[in-house]
Amino acid sequence: MVKGLENIANKEYLGRVIILGKDVTKKNDVIIYALTGRSEPSRARVIKDEKDTIKTSVTDKNQLKKGNPKLLIYNCIRRFHDTFVISNGAQTDIIYNTAKKLWNDKLSPTENLIKSFDKPYLIKGNNEDEFIDLSTYEPDKPNFTPRINGVITRNGAALSLVKCVDGLEVKQFFEVPLIPKKGFCLSTYKGKNVQHNQSIPSFEGEPFPVRLYGDNPEQVAKDVYEALGPKKSGKGIVSPGEDFRVSVVTIFYNRESNKIRKHIINRNSD
Repeated sequence: MVKGLENIANKEYLGRVIILGKDVTKKNDVIIYALTGRSEPSRARVIKDEKDTIKTSVTDKNQLKKGNPKLLIYNCIRRFHDTFVISNGAQTDIIYNTAKKLWNDKLSPTENLIKSFDKPYLIKGNNEDEFIDLSTYEPDKPNFTPRINGVITRNGAALSLVKCVDGLEVKQFFEVPLIPKKGFCLSTYKGKNVQHNQSIPSFEGEPFPVRLYGDNPEQVAKDVYEALGPKKSGKGIVSPGEDFRVSVVTIFYNRESNKIRKHIINRNSD
């Protein structure tokens, strides 16, 4: 088990994961996004680096057609000046546009997230008469996957999620302290896997802490990828030995030098 990441390694299935924190040198903000998936369409993806944008991409177009491309392919991390926005869906662009539009207002990360989701934002779905609201949870019955989001700036960091509770929309916003060697993790799911005909329990509570011992993005990405690996047989484990991992991306950002270092681990090649 990876030291410091027990809160991840002890959970069977977290879905998508965002971690915001500070590295061991105290010099770098750390931004981590991880993809895991239970279905073949979800696993048939990679993460790609396109300069100031990190995005998901498909490895098997036939598998993609079996899922919902509008929910599977998106920008997961975008940068504007010294601001990074992160999410598990197309809402990344909404948060990014809010940060860019209101840059001079010097919004706190929490205010940025609140303003990004203060009204519906519809995009066309797969069918002509289908629309998806990016301001609320995903329409993927029976899971209604939460939308998880993050912003990290010179003014601090924040995480948020929008989820379904008994048919009602619940929005939560969390300020995140940036502490050396520490990160705070938010995931789409609670960590418990279930049979495929049941709904996966959504994330509950506040973002949980992890320790970040690596002094470079390669090591931190490797540690997170390992922690997300297959779980052995035990109480509550539905799928022992199954590997849900898809991709992990880690970004180190030094605000003093404006230097960015990145590392991506993809299970598959595109």
